[in-house]
Amino acid sequence: MQNIADLLQEFLTTDIRFHPVYLLPFLMIALLLYWVQGKSQKGFWAWLFPKEIYFHPSHFVDLKLFIVGRLLGVFKFFNVTFVQAAFALIGMGLVSAVTGLDLSAQELTWVRVFLATIIITLTSDFCVYWVHRIHHEAPIIWPFHAVHHSAEIMTPVTVYRKHPVYDFISSFVKAVLLGLVQGGILVLLMGQVHVGLIAGINAFYLIFNFFGSNFRHSHI
Repeated sequence: MQNIADLLQEFLTTDIRFHPVYLLPFLMIALLLYWVQGKSQKGFWAWLFPKEIYFHPSHFVDLKLFIVGRLLGVFKFFNVTFVQAAFALIGMGLVSAVTGLDLSAQELTWVRVFLATIIITLTSDFCVYWVHRIHHEAPIIWPFHAVHHSAEIMTPVTVYRKHPVYDFISSFVKAVLLGLVQGGILVLLMGQVHVGLIAGINAFYLIFNFFGSNFRHSHI
């Protein structure tokens, strides 16, 4: 039963762009676009989910890779939490040594939480950008990312059309850089706050997903 619960939790996490909580604003924005563009003779649902796209073999490949990726997540294939924790400690030590700040002297405020959220979001986006760029520019690892660009049509699920090696490299790079940054944040901004709480702060990505991330890989 625990394995089933873990499986369901992996498939229903809010980091998935087409999680139900993001589908309502997606549908509302799509309906607005539908009216602004002068409707369609096919009707709203046929316009939003055309059969020639959502029954295309390429879309079924996207779905299969999405399921494989989530299953690998269940079995902790991409779990590099220990790497992030180790580099967070390194970051704490480096910043403490350079600044001489007393970790226990830092007071937790909403301003510090907000700054930490911005810094972590920018660091995460920095990692995504460079992992993506290097996969394009390095011939030895391009084949792993080529899987994503092999899509013949695009739907919101295409964002998860990834080779497991690409996801592992991305997770490892994020773990190292976010660990270092979180360690620095703990010393400079947050005080004695558990690293796990820092990792959970990502309001900007939540807003991004809520207001239309599903249009990025879309025929609309």
